[in-house]
Amino acid sequence: AGVSRWFIARGQMLPAADNAGPRMIGVCGNITTRKRSEMDAQFLADVSHALAEEFDFHSSIDRLARTVVPYLADWCVVDLAEGDQIERAAIHHADPAKVAQARALVRCAPGGIIADRGVAAVLRSGRADLIPDVTAEATVASMLPSPLAIETFSTALAIIYTSII
Repeated sequence: AGVSRWFIARGQMLPAADNAGPRMIGVCGNITTRKRSEMDAQFLADVSHALAEEFDFHSSIDRLARTVVPYLADWCVVDLAEGDQIERAAIHHADPAKVAQARALVRCAPGGIIADRGVAAVLRSGRADLIPDVTAEATVASMLPSPLAIETFSTALAIIYTSII
């Protein structure tokens, strides 16, 4: 994948001289660092607003998941540990039409899409797990041992996610 950069350009048209036609002079500047800082600040403001809007814990988690999806990943699942039980608190996808499919996929693979990673591994270690590049091959391989593999596979293909946190 490529790298995105932000540039600002400033120029000035110069009048035609000696039938040479108009000319333009200008400069470009890389403002990527400034734009990323602005985007980060906006993200933090959006998250703060989502958390401060209402004090109901489950509503706040749902809004938080909805807020982080376009910024951090293409979908977000929030599971909360309650003793020996895991409660699904929120699930959101960048494409709202795929939320129902994402819910079905997570329901079909209750141990997590990637068995040696995901919720169970995070709960065991207490550390976040970032999977930045999820390939179709890795997804299929992780589902094959599941008795619901065929149903899960068709649902996974419909979602086509590329990263998980």
